[in-house]
Amino acid sequence: DLSMKSWVEELEYTFSETVSIQLNQPAANATMFQDKVSKMISFYSTEGYKPFRLDGFGEEVVLQNATITVLGASLVGGPVPARISSIFRVSVDQCMVLRSGCQAGALASMFFDFKGPVQVESAQDMALMLFVIGLMLVVSLILSHALDRLLVQPMDRMLNMVKSMAADLLKQFGLDDNLEEEGDETIAETALIEEIFKKFARLANLAAVRNELTEEHLGQETFHSPPAVPGMDTDARAVLVDVMHLQVHSSMASVAAVANMSEPSYANLPVSERTVFSSFDLDVLELTVDQNKQVVVHMFFDSLIGRVTGRMLAHPETFHKFHSVVQSNYNSLPYHNYFHAVDVTYTVHRLMDINQTDAWLSNVEQYALLLAALCHDVGHQGKTNPFLVETQHQLARIYNDKSPLEMLDCQRNMHAAKLFEIAANEAQQMFGHGNIVVRMLTYAWTLFLWRKEADVFKRLDKDARKTAEHFEMVRLE
Repeated sequence: DLSMKSWVEELEYTFSETVSIQLNQPAANATMFQDKVSKMISFYSTEGYKPFRLDGFGEEVVLQNATITVLGASLVGGPVPARISSIFRVSVDQCMVLRSGCQAGALASMFFDFKGPVQVESAQDMALMLFVIGLMLVVSLILSHALDRLLVQPMDRMLNMVKSMAADLLKQFGLDDNLEEEGDETIAETALIEEIFKKFARLANLAAVRNELTEEHLGQETFHSPPAVPGMDTDARAVLVDVMHLQVHSSMASVAAVANMSEPSYANLPVSERTVFSSFDLDVLELTVDQNKQVVVHMFFDSLIGRVTGRMLAHPETFHKFHSVVQSNYNSLPYHNYFHAVDVTYTVHRLMDINQTDAWLSNVEQYALLLAALCHDVGHQGKTNPFLVETQHQLARIYNDKSPLEMLDCQRNMHAAKLFEIAANEAQQMFGHGNIVVRMLTYAWTLFLWRKEADVFKRLDKDARKTAEHFEMVRLE
């Protein structure tokens, strides 16, 4: 409010004029200052605040050894506000008449009583606070209603439904439900969730117990589970384990493998057994030929599969001789080389471990499968079947005497024949004298692996021919 500053400056100017008149005319009765003060009081009579004291405008002023009377300061009066915050002081910029109360250290001032405006401001602040609190209450009620409708109620319905389903499942398993509510008492959501998870844990444990089968249950002769059923072959056991996700107890072969872990290892493994043989991360191209040989020896003799197959069915020295001859019979080709053989053997070994073949394959079958993987491409010429037919290669003349369409079968027979040619050598006798079972199983697995690999290349060859025919048609256009 600039009026306060204007009035205090106006009073200082009028006070100096009154003092000047009385100094020059001592007999004059000057009332200019008194009239000005009356006008100021009248001005603030309609405002919410008003002056209640004047400092530095004394009615008796001593100047030049003379006492001058200036009336008017006594007109401004009133009670002093109880709160300092209700007092507002306005001072002049400079004293026009140096006197007691208006000098360099203390300027003439006027004090205003702002009790009314301060009370109004406080009331407005309180009203604003009440409005904000009320608004927060309304928003919280709206938010609470929205959360209850969008989250709490659906969650409550879902929990009750899950609770009911879990109770029904427990009853189907012949177990009593201990989560029944007594009377109208309701259970808190956290307690309900805790009890539901306990139910699921009970169901999981019960299902695990009921899905466990021992090796005797999956035996060749009988299935010892009441009621008794006839025995099943290896294919039926494999389907049972895979489809029903049954947990098969460790067989005696696995127990023997664990027992054989204390025996010394035959291979100096160049990679970490835990990090590599528990994943598909082995990169055979990063290893040398000798290091890949150590990997093969580990799979055949030191792994869990090898300790119940290779160590029981082959002699290490014989295998080393056989392995060296197989490696030397792989030609130096970009793809069908010894590195490819190690990679396939590693993949087959990993898949056997994942699918728990010890539960549904015999030791002889597992050993034959690893041998077939190692030797499935031995002697490969690096040429496709159409190339061998069109160039009248010796392999085509030896193994195919009917039609070119049977050339793929002749290739499979060539690799199996090459395997048995190596194994027939007395120094590399891998199948033992007269062990026809291992021989026939290895032959069958070799043909099976070649069928899978050849089907892939056959599809790729068809795609390549279609692409060539397409470009030929485009050229003729």
